[in-house]
Amino acid sequence: MSEEKFTNRLIDEKSPYLRMHAHNPVDWYPWGEEAFARATAEDLPIFLSIGYAACHWCHVMEKESFSDAEVAALLNRHFIAVKVDREERPDIDALYMIYAQALSANPGWPLTVVMTPDKKPFFATSYVPKYSKFGRKGLMDILPEIDRSWKERKETVIDSSERLHDAIETLMTGGVKGRLDEEAVHGAYHALKESFDPTFGGFGHAPKFPMPHTLLFLLRYWYRYGEDDALFMAEKTLDSIFFGGIHDHIGGGFHRYSTDREWLVPHFEKMLYDQALLLIAYTEAWQATKRPLYEEASVDIVAYMLRELRSEEGAFFAAEDADSEGGEGTYYLWTDMQFNHVLKTDAAHAKQIFNVRPEGNYLDETTKMYNGKNILFRTHPDLLQASKTLIAEQTVEYLAARLESARRKRIHPLVDTKILTDWNGLAVAALARAGAVMDRKGWVDDAATAYHFIATTLADTDGRLFHRYCDGEVAIPGMLEDYAFLLWGLLELYDATFEARYLDQAVTLADTTLVHFAGEDGSLYRTADDTDAFIRQRQAYDGAFPSGTSVLALCLLRLARMTANPAYESAATTAMEWYAKELQTSPTGYTHLLSALIFAAAPPLDAVIIPGATATDQDMIRALAEGYTPTMTTILLDRDAIIRHIAPHTADMTTGETEGTVVHLCTVGGCHTPLTSAEEVRTALRKKKEC
Repeated sequence: MSEEKFTNRLIDEKSPYLRMHAHNPVDWYPWGEEAFARATAEDLPIFLSIGYAACHWCHVMEKESFSDAEVAALLNRHFIAVKVDREERPDIDALYMIYAQALSANPGWPLTVVMTPDKKPFFATSYVPKYSKFGRKGLMDILPEIDRSWKERKETVIDSSERLHDAIETLMTGGVKGRLDEEAVHGAYHALKESFDPTFGGFGHAPKFPMPHTLLFLLRYWYRYGEDDALFMAEKTLDSIFFGGIHDHIGGGFHRYSTDREWLVPHFEKMLYDQALLLIAYTEAWQATKRPLYEEASVDIVAYMLRELRSEEGAFFAAEDADSEGGEGTYYLWTDMQFNHVLKTDAAHAKQIFNVRPEGNYLDETTKMYNGKNILFRTHPDLLQASKTLIAEQTVEYLAARLESARRKRIHPLVDTKILTDWNGLAVAALARAGAVMDRKGWVDDAATAYHFIATTLADTDGRLFHRYCDGEVAIPGMLEDYAFLLWGLLELYDATFEARYLDQAVTLADTTLVHFAGEDGSLYRTADDTDAFIRQRQAYDGAFPSGTSVLALCLLRLARMTANPAYESAATTAMEWYAKELQTSPTGYTHLLSALIFAAAPPLDAVIIPGATATDQDMIRALAEGYTPTMTTILLDRDAIIRHIAPHTADMTTGETEGTVVHLCTVGGCHTPLTSAEEVRTALRKKKEC
């Protein structure tokens, strides 16, 4: 018999985040018509709470307020309470975050919204304590005030919500196409340079997010325009992230963001999308510089993903929680005494490496005092060189392994076991890219396994995608990000394996995406044309990860070159033109879209590999993969002629005419003298970069 005193409707949900609230005394509804029908029938406002399983402050609000009988009594009497997992429903989260940004000075998660029964908000904020304190109002004061306003001034409240709704709808669906101009690319670069932190890397002030797509933009800017400062900014940021406390030096992987300027104090949740995008960023940085640190970082991320986030089926879970044992970061923090106990005679040396102090280096969030706990971070080798205390990497690995063995005995943070199509698309792209670039076939195989699960479990017979798999259930129609990110994964899988089926499937997926997500005016919508959406949003802003519009635009441009199908280039260009104004006025918010613009504006460079009579020269393929050529596309002719069907422009190129493999590098005006060795390929690509 269950010992739980309360059970609400969320007990039937699959989302781990929603199930966390299933035994709250709050009479929660999942998002759905049942909740809105009751709100309409009883003339009650909706109390909407949006969060996610790895969110520390979501847990605080759940324990402090949603598990509390007094708060529950107010909510149950005067509101219809609806709980949403933002990772399950990113469309709902994105829409109401726009409302929150208009209504609140500090929107964030948990996102708290109060709205009319027809889903139009009139109040929004983020975390709310139970009681008012330190100038911040609590739920015990806010809820009665909103109830009084609803009962005594309902017409005014509704009128305000209607006007805000009309403004948001115009913002989300309006706009005017404009002319794309490379000046926007330069504008973004100069704005990033202006906000760059030369001491610690990153941009702006605390909090700092890794923003890997911005670093990818800087690497492309350096490649295209030869600005060494762009490369410096990317390297400085990647270095600082790697050595900072945002990196888990014991178990691998990276936390979501840093609360301080120095990348030392993170919020401790670990998200799949951060691992995937940082893996791509470190991989491309390695291509550009060949610095061993970036290969080390890539190995670190992959090891973490495969060990902690991979499901039995080979796909990847969404996240790991920030909290364990009732506190944030408990799993990751260390005391001086714990180091002594685990490492014995090596403890003093390890404390120097990982910056452990007896008083601690982690400020208690409540008292703002050191509490004896330490976040592990490492001093940058450049500083160590100056002090003549360089430490062998093997020593770091040895000590980290011993600490990890001890840490395994702690209570592990919750793993959010949702499998999301879009985030898995990023993981597929990252593993395939890194595996191809660093010649690690196992990573490519892992990418293929994850893709196979998504393609066979989260897609129907018509090729339409679903967004979420959890506990055996597939649900929620796929959104633009699901299609775009999985398309990215397919293109990287093709580049890593040259199996024609991946390119064939990429073409099919691109066509399906354009049919269901492109409007008659060529703009891209976040939800499909045959799904029910309160507002069908159009959005290209690159936030914590790139938008579906940005990713799809770049994928379509790549496909256009690989297949010589101008329809893909036209679709990508039109979709980007809807944001021409934003690219001029707020370019740093659209860095991945600007990476697409760099690709479109750069002189085309396409490699066609023609295999020899007996086999394909793998050294030549590695030479093409290992160099940093972000505006190049590559295809391999196959003896079954599948590629000729997908890319008819290759029909005149035949396989097996020569004993050895031949590579044609094609630019504007045609293809150059065929290359017949790996060294010739490297020399030719080096000359292209110098040009």
